[in-house]
Amino acid sequence: MASARTTYQNGQRTEGAKSSGQSFVWISLHDPSPQELAAVQAEFGLPAPLVDDLGRPAKRPALEVAGELLVAVVKTASWAADQELVRLGEVQLVLSDGFVVSVDRDTAILERVRQDLQADPELASAGPAAVLPSVVDHAVEGYGGQLRLPEDVRAGGGLRAQP
Repeated sequence: MASARTTYQNGQRTEGAKSSGQSFVWISLHDPSPQELAAVQAEFGLPAPLVDDLGRPAKRPALEVAGELLVAVVKTASWAADQELVRLGEVQLVLSDGFVVSVDRDTAILERVRQDLQADPELASAGPAAVLPSVVDHAVEGYGGQLRLPEDVRAGGGLRAQP
Protein backbone atom coordinates (compact mmCIF):
# COMPACT_ATOMS: atom_id res chain seq x y z
CA MET A 1 0.00 0.00 0.00
CA ALA A 2 1.58 3.25 -1.13
CA SER A 3 0.17 6.56 -2.16
CA ALA A 4 1.49 9.73 -3.69
CA ARG A 5 0.13 13.22 -4.17
CA THR A 6 1.52 15.31 -6.98
CA THR A 7 0.44 18.70 -8.20
CA TYR A 8 1.08 19.76 -11.78
CA GLN A 9 1.02 23.52 -12.09
CA ASN A 10 1.45 25.26 -15.42
CA GLY A 11 2.83 22.03 -16.87
CA GLN A 12 5.40 21.50 -14.11
CA ARG A 13 5.39 18.84 -11.40
CA THR A 14 5.47 20.24 -7.86
CA GLU A 15 5.42 17.60 -5.10
CA GLY A 16 2.73 18.02 -2.46
CA ALA A 17 1.84 21.62 -3.31
CA LYS A 18 -1.70 22.93 -3.11
CA SER A 19 -3.56 23.28 -6.37
CA SER A 20 -3.97 26.83 -7.73
CA GLY A 21 -4.15 28.56 -11.09
CA GLN A 22 -3.80 26.25 -14.10
CA SER A 23 -3.11 23.05 -12.20
CA PHE A 24 -4.36 19.66 -11.18
CA VAL A 25 -3.70 17.24 -8.36
CA TRP A 26 -2.96 13.56 -9.00
CA ILE A 27 -3.58 11.22 -6.10
CA SER A 28 -2.08 7.81 -6.85
CA LEU A 29 -3.05 4.87 -4.66
CA HIS A 30 -1.65 1.34 -4.82
CA ASP A 31 -3.90 -1.29 -3.21
CA PRO A 32 -5.54 1.40 -1.05
CA SER A 33 -6.88 0.82 2.44
CA PRO A 34 -10.47 1.77 3.29
CA GLN A 35 -9.06 4.75 5.22
CA GLU A 36 -7.15 6.03 2.17
CA LEU A 37 -10.25 5.68 0.00
CA ALA A 38 -12.36 7.49 2.61
CA ALA A 39 -9.87 10.37 2.70
CA VAL A 40 -9.94 10.71 -1.10
CA GLN A 41 -13.75 10.52 -1.06
CA ALA A 42 -13.94 13.32 1.51
CA GLU A 43 -11.41 15.55 -0.27
CA PHE A 44 -12.97 15.33 -3.72
CA GLY A 45 -16.60 14.58 -2.89
CA LEU A 46 -16.61 11.25 -4.73
CA PRO A 47 -19.84 9.22 -4.62
CA ALA A 48 -19.78 6.24 -2.22
CA PRO A 49 -20.55 3.57 -4.88
CA LEU A 50 -17.62 4.81 -6.97
CA VAL A 51 -15.27 4.66 -3.98
CA ASP A 52 -16.49 1.13 -3.23
CA ASP A 53 -15.63 0.14 -6.81
CA LEU A 54 -12.12 1.60 -6.46
CA GLY A 55 -11.49 -0.67 -3.51
CA ARG A 56 -11.63 -3.86 -5.54
CA PRO A 57 -10.34 -5.01 -8.93
CA ALA A 58 -12.72 -4.45 -11.83
CA LYS A 59 -14.02 -7.35 -13.87
CA ARG A 60 -13.50 -5.67 -17.24
CA PRO A 61 -12.27 -2.47 -18.90
CA ALA A 62 -14.69 0.43 -18.65
CA LEU A 63 -15.20 4.06 -19.57
CA GLU A 64 -18.09 5.85 -17.89
CA VAL A 65 -19.28 9.35 -17.18
CA ALA A 66 -20.63 9.85 -13.66
CA GLY A 67 -21.87 13.43 -13.29
CA GLU A 68 -18.80 15.63 -13.68
CA LEU A 69 -16.42 12.67 -13.43
CA LEU A 70 -14.88 10.44 -16.06
CA VAL A 71 -14.20 6.94 -14.72
CA ALA A 72 -11.95 4.51 -16.58
CA VAL A 73 -10.61 1.02 -16.02
CA VAL A 74 -7.65 0.07 -18.20
CA LYS A 75 -6.48 -3.56 -18.18
CA THR A 76 -2.76 -4.19 -18.53
CA ALA A 77 -0.61 -7.15 -19.53
CA SER A 78 3.14 -7.65 -19.48
CA TRP A 79 5.44 -10.60 -20.10
CA ALA A 80 7.61 -11.60 -17.13
CA ALA A 81 10.34 -13.56 -18.94
CA ASP A 82 12.10 -14.67 -15.75
CA GLN A 83 8.90 -16.38 -14.56
CA GLU A 84 7.59 -17.23 -18.02
CA LEU A 85 4.17 -15.78 -17.37
CA VAL A 86 1.94 -12.93 -18.37
CA ARG A 87 1.25 -10.47 -15.56
CA LEU A 88 -2.24 -9.03 -15.66
CA GLY A 89 -2.99 -5.75 -13.98
CA GLU A 90 -5.22 -2.74 -14.14
CA VAL A 91 -5.37 0.96 -13.56
CA GLN A 92 -8.58 2.58 -12.35
CA LEU A 93 -8.87 6.32 -12.96
CA VAL A 94 -11.26 9.00 -11.79
CA LEU A 95 -10.76 12.27 -13.65
CA SER A 96 -12.28 15.70 -13.19
CA ASP A 97 -11.25 19.23 -14.14
CA GLY A 98 -8.87 19.69 -11.22
CA PHE A 99 -7.84 16.20 -10.18
CA VAL A 100 -7.00 12.62 -11.06
CA VAL A 101 -7.35 9.73 -8.64
CA SER A 102 -5.65 6.54 -9.76
CA VAL A 103 -5.79 3.12 -8.19
CA ASP A 104 -3.22 0.86 -9.72
CA ARG A 105 -2.47 -2.76 -9.82
CA ASP A 106 0.37 -2.12 -12.30
CA THR A 107 2.68 0.61 -10.99
CA ALA A 108 5.06 0.44 -13.95
CA ILE A 109 2.48 1.99 -16.26
CA LEU A 110 1.77 4.94 -13.99
CA GLU A 111 5.47 5.61 -13.51
CA ARG A 112 5.87 5.85 -17.30
CA VAL A 113 2.88 8.23 -17.45
CA ARG A 114 4.51 10.42 -14.79
CA GLN A 115 7.73 10.41 -16.82
CA ASP A 116 5.79 11.50 -19.91
CA LEU A 117 4.20 14.39 -18.03
CA GLN A 118 7.49 15.47 -16.51
CA ALA A 119 9.31 15.32 -19.86
CA ASP A 120 6.61 17.24 -21.72
CA PRO A 121 5.28 20.34 -19.91
CA GLU A 122 2.88 21.00 -22.79
CA LEU A 123 1.33 17.58 -22.26
CA ALA A 124 1.14 18.15 -18.49
CA SER A 125 -0.47 21.55 -19.03
CA ALA A 126 -3.40 19.76 -20.71
CA GLY A 127 -4.35 18.71 -17.19
CA PRO A 128 -6.20 15.54 -16.26
CA ALA A 129 -7.17 15.05 -19.92
CA ALA A 130 -3.53 14.08 -20.61
CA VAL A 131 -3.47 11.20 -18.12
CA LEU A 132 -6.01 8.76 -19.59
CA PRO A 133 -4.62 8.68 -23.15
CA SER A 134 -1.11 8.24 -21.79
CA VAL A 135 -2.21 5.33 -19.57
CA VAL A 136 -3.92 3.70 -22.55
CA ASP A 137 -0.84 4.23 -24.75
CA HIS A 138 1.41 2.48 -22.24
CA ALA A 139 -1.10 -0.32 -21.65
CA VAL A 140 -1.32 -1.01 -25.39
CA GLU A 141 2.49 -1.08 -25.62
CA GLY A 142 2.37 -3.90 -23.07
CA TYR A 143 -0.12 -5.85 -25.16
CA GLY A 144 2.26 -5.82 -28.09
CA GLY A 145 4.83 -7.72 -26.06
CA GLN A 146 2.36 -10.57 -25.70
CA LEU A 147 2.18 -10.85 -29.47
CA ARG A 148 5.93 -11.38 -29.60
CA LEU A 149 6.18 -14.09 -26.94
CA PRO A 150 8.98 -16.57 -27.43
CA GLU A 151 8.10 -19.21 -30.02
CA ASP A 152 8.45 -22.08 -27.55
CA VAL A 153 5.89 -20.47 -25.24
CA ARG A 154 3.42 -19.86 -28.07
CA ALA A 155 3.83 -23.34 -29.53
CA GLY A 156 4.18 -25.33 -26.33
CA GLY A 157 1.29 -23.93 -24.37
CA GLY A 158 3.63 -23.04 -21.52
CA LEU A 159 1.92 -19.71 -20.97
CA ARG A 160 0.66 -18.89 -17.49
CA ALA A 161 -1.18 -15.80 -16.34
CA GLN A 162 -0.82 -14.18 -12.95
CA PRO A 163 -3.29 -11.51 -11.83
